[in-house]
Amino acid sequence: GVRPFDFPATIILLTAVHFHFAGFVLPLAGTLAYRRRPGRWLEVAIGAVVVGIPVTALGFFGIPIANLIGATLTAVGGFGIGLATLLVARTMARRSAVGLAIVAGFSLLVSMPMAVIYTTGVLVGTTWLDLPTMAAVHGSLNALGFALPATVAWTLDRRARATATPDRRPARDPRRLGLGAAGIIAGYAFVIGAISAGAGGLTGGSEFAPPQVVPRPLLLIALGLLPATIAAIGALRRSRPVLIAAGLLCLGQALISFSGVTIPFIVPAFLLLAIGIQDSGTETPWRAVVGGVFVVVLGIAAWVAPFALTETTCWVARTGADGAVVYVRTPVPENATLDAGGGQVGLQLNPGDLASGCGSGVLTVQGAGLAAVFEIGALALAALASMAPRAAKPPRKEFAI
Repeated sequence: GVRPFDFPATIILLTAVHFHFAGFVLPLAGTLAYRRRPGRWLEVAIGAVVVGIPVTALGFFGIPIANLIGATLTAVGGFGIGLATLLVARTMARRSAVGLAIVAGFSLLVSMPMAVIYTTGVLVGTTWLDLPTMAAVHGSLNALGFALPATVAWTLDRRARATATPDRRPARDPRRLGLGAAGIIAGYAFVIGAISAGAGGLTGGSEFAPPQVVPRPLLLIALGLLPATIAAIGALRRSRPVLIAAGLLCLGQALISFSGVTIPFIVPAFLLLAIGIQDSGTETPWRAVVGGVFVVVLGIAAWVAPFALTETTCWVARTGADGAVVYVRTPVPENATLDAGGGQVGLQLNPGDLASGCGSGVLTVQGAGLAAVFEIGALALAALASMAPRAAKPPRKEFAI
């Protein structure tokens, strides 16, 4: 409850959070990368972070331009540290550390420019990015996408290099990491469904709302499980193009919600991409590459179909003979004006009617069915693309008599 200089509680909280990520983990990760691969530009990037953080603090004491300068220095320095983390990722002693370092580096490349955009918008009085969006997206990327993977990556690397005997194990098979990423995606897909249900996904968020023909939470779970299933197929078949396709679909899911609730999908997405792009030492057949491209296309179509084939419906709630609430669909009034979020309209209520309303963007069986067709097609293509090519038959020997 302490509020130094009478700053708002939100500013105090966010400052404490930034002490851990921008103030501690960011320069620490930069220093470790500098020790592994020294460079003048990285030295400047680390210095920009160290200088930018206290300069940013001056902006809260009535110097708005200092806030912009400090945020820009910190963001530019963090961007450089993200590039350095990507460059030293391949020098990690363990494959798991390589994948985590790639995730950490990419996360900084996305989150750091957001800080400059937000600070510039505050300075000029434009809400390009509001505070809740920054906390959800920028904060999640820095915490779950950068700080945690970077800390674990460097810890694994230091432990591996501290062993007395060198690690001569062969390259780690992508099966375990791919299945782990699939499990993360599947688990969070159910979390998204639960969030949608709690936010009114089953009842429409009001006391009176007809049961949906296609429940939105179940549809979101089914769509969210698609990259998880594709990732499992690619991991079990050791097909890198299929793993990359699953990573791209998962990355699309991470960016599909403006509220930032889907952003945690970015962690398994980068993990799958890191597994898929690493060199396996074997030639990848063109069939697998083409199949992976079409898997991504069908996966995107599965997301687009149910939300493109929606309809507007109106209903009246009445009391049935047994006392239960009965919903009756009614024609949409000609003068009804509904926005994307639906709303109530002035439908005439008869004696015995309890409530009425209309809603736009209602999911339909046709849209859900088309999405199911695209999902099945994507899974079938993933299975076909990940099949090992047939071995060439040995030439038949002929003997002259």
